[in-house]
Amino acid sequence: MRRGTAARPRVLVLGGGPAGAAAALVLADAGAEVRVCERAAAPRWKPGECLPPTVRPVLARLGLADLLDDDAVHRQHLGNRFVWGAPEPGERPTLAGVHGAGWHVDRRHFEEALASRAERAGVDWRWDAPWSADEDANSDRAPWNLVIDATGRRAVYARHRGARRVMDDRLVGTVALLRSMTPSPDRFTLVESTPRGWWYAAGLSRGRLALAFFTDGDLMTDALGDPQPGGSQLLVALATAKSRLIGPRVAEHGYVLDPEQPSHAYPAVGGRRGAIATSGAEPDPPPRGAAGGA
Repeated sequence: MRRGTAARPRVLVLGGGPAGAAAALVLADAGAEVRVCERAAAPRWKPGECLPPTVRPVLARLGLADLLDDDAVHRQHLGNRFVWGAPEPGERPTLAGVHGAGWHVDRRHFEEALASRAERAGVDWRWDAPWSADEDANSDRAPWNLVIDATGRRAVYARHRGARRVMDDRLVGTVALLRSMTPSPDRFTLVESTPRGWWYAAGLSRGRLALAFFTDGDLMTDALGDPQPGGSQLLVALATAKSRLIGPRVAEHGYVLDPEQPSHAYPAVGGRRGAIATSGAEPDPPPRGAAGGA
């Protein structure tokens, strides 16, 4: 595919998250005519805020090396601190690697910036544009040369075309966004195992903290109790979880549920994946043995 050819390939990208935006940018740079259809009306907060240092070369390749420079919006991530099968917490600084620091990003601002860059590159970006089966790429009404399904776990187009999702894990997560008037300045991601599951916390800009609990689907109610309005059961469970890292952090800095953002159950880890997806919403625990053995 070369610029200047008479017939430019027409590509439809379904899903306007980071994966869809990256695909659109690469294809537009290669000379394709690209349209992105995103079902959301506008960028919004969602789980998946950690970008590892290894994303730096990817951003550079996409011409986005400056996208995360504003530390007031996207906080530098300096490493992982974890309690995982060992009596003492372990620590893995990102600065020990070749790429330096990562980021705890503001997903709303990040995806808004990605969409803006894609539009500047000539991509036809459409918000509030969910795909339906009536727009099948094989129909005369939509003569697309290629359709990329970047709708993540939903895999709406792939499933319509006959793809089958395979369940290989029943891990689910409950996510909440917290806020504090006196937030912790710590820039490490916190990961902590407990008998009923594992906890995750990442400090964001503007005094916010992303908090998540992961466990098997059939254990969630036993671990957290019945769902409460606004996700308050997550904080109640954390207070009784004998946490050594995340519980003390939340209590010391007075984090409470952010009234501006909904808390919700979010099946963030598991097998039901198809097509391409953004892995930021699927944080994995430290590898076995990282803290003395799981």
